[in-house]
Amino acid sequence: MNLIKDRLIRVSKKYKFLRDFVFEGCQSMAIFFCAAFYGEHDAIYALTHNVPEVTLIDIDEEKMNEMKNIYPTNWEFITGDAPQIASRFLKEGKTFDIVTCDPWSPYTPKILNEYFVDFWKLANKYFMVGGCDLEYFYTPYNVSPDKESLEKYLLKLWNKKVKLEYMFKASSIGGGCYYMMFEGGSKK
Repeated sequence: MNLIKDRLIRVSKKYKFLRDFVFEGCQSMAIFFCAAFYGEHDAIYALTHNVPEVTLIDIDEEKMNEMKNIYPTNWEFITGDAPQIASRFLKEGKTFDIVTCDPWSPYTPKILNEYFVDFWKLANKYFMVGGCDLEYFYTPYNVSPDKESLEKYLLKLWNKKVKLEYMFKASSIGGGCYYMMFEGGSKK
């Protein structure tokens, strides 16, 4: 498992899915849909930035068990349906400084269109959505992959003013795979 952890750290330094500034003063992080790549796009950053309280959530029990061998033993590992767990956290009044969702690309439109507010409201500072492809989201929903279009779309959809801090194109797969970092919504 050390080889996996070493590779994850190398990848995190190369791609910077999460920028260093989001971790300033960060005490807690919830990471949804984290198991597919063993936390390559999110959990490894929590590790390298020494976030004290980290909760990993994914439905893949086998990979979650493997991740327990990669990440600190004091982290919380929850196996289950991400939207249901997000809803439960909201009912419990639980929030986190950073919340990330990096679902399988075809599932990203469902997250943005049906569950965005639940995940967003869990975030005190920042909320990241990853794996948003032109093919699955931007083109079918007539949204351009830019700050103004995305903020306007989410305002119309949710009647919530969201601030997109940054977005970047991570790959050219599916016409372009984008990661988006929003200002958190827990206080809105």
